[in-house]
Amino acid sequence: MVVARVGYHNKRSGNDPAPIGRMSGRSDPERDAYRRTAAFSMTSPQLRAGSVPAPAVPEPPSKTQRKHRMHALQELGAELVLLDPSRLAKLDLPEALADAIALARRLTRHEAKRRQMQYIGRLMRDVDPEPLREALVRWSRGSRSG
Repeated sequence: MVVARVGYHNKRSGNDPAPIGRMSGRSDPERDAYRRTAAFSMTSPQLRAGSVPAPAVPEPPSKTQRKHRMHALQELGAELVLLDPSRLAKLDLPEALADAIALARRLTRHEAKRRQMQYIGRLMRDVDPEPLREALVRWSRGSRSG
């Protein structure tokens, strides 16, 4: 039998009595044999719905949660840029972050400053933000001792 496929239509040539078409799932012996196996039954919707307990692996944070964290770090970096240089020196920041903050203070072009702030946010991922937040809160309350 020679089958020529043209567009959406299948054309037969010769006197072949077998029709050309899709096999239905009901008449496929290989598919029926697979459905009787344990591999198929473990992925059935009834088992996925919760009858088998899920492993106790914590799920990673969602993309939205990661983005919120990154924006919070970038905002913290923006507060560090506005901070007095003497107080900034007391925070014991990594050298790369301190240099990026110093450069951000010198930039005047909007787009350049925006990119630099994103870079500072990227550098903030490698720093523990909690001591920085605590120092900023302490200084915003008016404590001049710290």
